[in-house]
This record gives sequence, structure tokens and C-alpha cells, in this order.
Amino acid sequence: MDEALKCDLKGLFIDANKDSALPVCTSSFPPALEPVPWMVAFYETGDQNKDKTMRKTLNKIAEKYGNNPPKKVDAKNKKPLKMRVGAVDCVMKKGNLKNDCDKLGITTLPTVRFYSSWAEPKDFDSFFDGDELKQFVDTQLKEKPKPVKVDAVEADMPEESTKAKEDL
Repeated sequence: MDEALKCDLKGLFIDANKDSALPVCTSSFPPALEPVPWMVAFYETGDQNKDKTMRKTLNKIAEKYGNNPPKKVDAKNKKPLKMRVGAVDCVMKKGNLKNDCDKLGITTLPTVRFYSSWAEPKDFDSFFDGDELKQFVDTQLKEKPKPVKVDAVEADMPEESTKAKEDL
């Protein structure tokens, strides 16, 4: 999480007081997947209407799953964090920094990928729509294995035999 906040390639998500989706750099991949998974959108800027729609959609999804803007002062209405939401601008360059989305297998933009500790990364294969994206995320979260309660293992040997054999 701290690594994600240090990304200098902010792209569309430049306002830490308003944006719940976090700008992420490809140099910090894979993101830390514990205790919660990540949904990351890979995109390119350019079309102002598409950019505005994507930013709004990702911020809504982020807030729905418990993300607050990193610098938001009033975080009293905080929902439990179920998933982190990040965004990578695959075209942005700053100095000698550049997000290298090709090395992550991103061939078409925008691409949304779900990263979790319990499964391989999975891509969202549909048009960038808030309702469909929410359904995709809910499906991925339901695949998380339920924690299994494990009983303590009892020794096979009787208690008396664990005492030191002094009379041998």
C-alpha cells in the first residue's frame, strides 16, 4: 500500500482528497495482496469523456469496497476494506519513469485485472461499465476460500511415554 502511494506517475488520479482509486506504478507489481485483494485498471489517457467516466467509475467502485481517499480528513463513515482499487496510466512518462504495462501482459487498453492471493490474476472481459465491473468483482471475491478451522493435533503417544526414561 505504501509503495502504491509513492507512485509519481499519477495519471487521472491526482487528487488524494477526492480520488479513492490509487495511482499505481508497474514497478511496484505485484501489489501486496494481503490482507485484501486488488482490482487494477490499466488505461491510457487522451479522450476527455472516457477519462472522466473511467475516473468516476473507479472512484465509485473503490468507495463501495471500503477505500477512502488517502488524504480525506473525514473518514468516519468508513466501510470495511474488502478490496483495494488501483489504476495504472500505461502511457504516462515523467522524467525517466514510465509505466511498462507490456511486461505485465497488458495488450489492450483499458484492461481491468483482479489480483488476489487465492487465485491467478483474472481480467475483466467486458466494456468498462460500473454495474458489470461490480458483478465481476463480487464474483472474484466469492471465490475466496473460506477459512478452515483446524483442530489441534494430539500426540499419538500416551502421556506416560513422553516422560524421560531415567531407569534404563
